[in-house]
Amino acid sequence: NDTYVELPYSIGATLPATYSITFSTDSTSNQVIFGDYNTKAGLGLINSNNQFIVVLGSENTTYTVNTGGLTLNKFYTVDIVYHSLSDIEVYLNGNKLTKTTSKDFWSWTDNTKSYIGKRPSNVNNFSGIIKKFIVYDDELTLDEITHNYNTQDTTICDNGIICDNLKLYYNFTNGSE
Repeated sequence: NDTYVELPYSIGATLPATYSITFSTDSTSNQVIFGDYNTKAGLGLINSNNQFIVVLGSENTTYTVNTGGLTLNKFYTVDIVYHSLSDIEVYLNGNKLTKTTSKDFWSWTDNTKSYIGKRPSNVNNFSGIIKKFIVYDDELTLDEITHNYNTQDTTICDNGIICDNLKLYYNFTNGSE
């Protein structure tokens, strides 16, 4: 019911890691989707929802990732595989996207908190609906990303959402966590 979710003090993920989020947005403004203080991982939307920005740690470096254009009020799943803070892969609905490097765009500046839908400064908060948020303490492969994308959201393990190295799973559509 809130406009954001404060995540547990420490999700416990370390790099390499994979973050997966299913969302729709109703705004073309710049906005933050999530940020993890521990790994400094984060995701936002810029330039009228045509690009993602992916935060790469405390160096204030980000990747700009071209989405090819997003439609308002349509659900998308984004998977970010952090091999390290300087090597990532980003997938949109199971398809790998291209990235370019930019410098000093924005960073996750809070040293104690992680959020879904909010930035610590309360600037450019997310506007839309988040259905699912998953964090793995591992680099998912393309096959694993595709499996999770095509599986039923309410099932974990046993042919459902992959549970190996699963650190956090929020499914906001059925109240499970």
